[in-house]
Amino acid sequence: MRTTGEIIKELREAHGLSKQRLAELLDLKSYTTVSKWEVDENHPRGKEIKMLCTLFNISADYLLGLKDENVIPLFNYKYIPSSISAGLPLTVDTVADYECETIALPDNVMGKWARNKDVFFLKVNGDSMNKIFPNDALIGVKMISLSELNDKDIVVFNYDNEYSVKRFMKNERANKLIFRPESNDETFTDIVIEEEQKDLVQIVGKVVVYIVTA
Repeated sequence: MRTTGEIIKELREAHGLSKQRLAELLDLKSYTTVSKWEVDENHPRGKEIKMLCTLFNISADYLLGLKDENVIPLFNYKYIPSSISAGLPLTVDTVADYECETIALPDNVMGKWARNKDVFFLKVNGDSMNKIFPNDALIGVKMISLSELNDKDIVVFNYDNEYSVKRFMKNERANKLIFRPESNDETFTDIVIEEEQKDLVQIVGKVVVYIVTA
């Protein structure tokens, strides 16, 4: 039977957390507390057990080694809490300037993108893509360049310092970029980028997964 310390270490490493980071998430004074837990020199109690169970999506019996469970592995992804617009573009700072939070998601909802460190999450704000995902959905975005995009990829992009998410359409014949909404609301229209405007476009990444939160 595994000890509580062995289980904590296994969960921490599976989530890609350092001892310091786990201590911060649990509001502990020092990472040495985690170190002592992991060698069973000390053990978490009360509030700490509850916080560990919430963080890792496990029961107290599992944490204490009293019960085996089919635990679905979780992984921490970067999460930018400010919503991205799926309707009218939302003006925000560049993604790189954000101090990202983290969001723990189970591997089974991520499919082939599970544990991919190039994927980060945003929240949709708007209805211009509601045929694909609704307002308030979480979207997983893989950082990618314009040259790597395929026609009809769904992308997060920055146009003239405004961010949005749309279907990417490449009109090579007319030498234009088209970002198309897919909405039940027909008032949303294409954003068309002419040749001379292309320098104002920055592709942040393509949407590889979405999660409906409601």
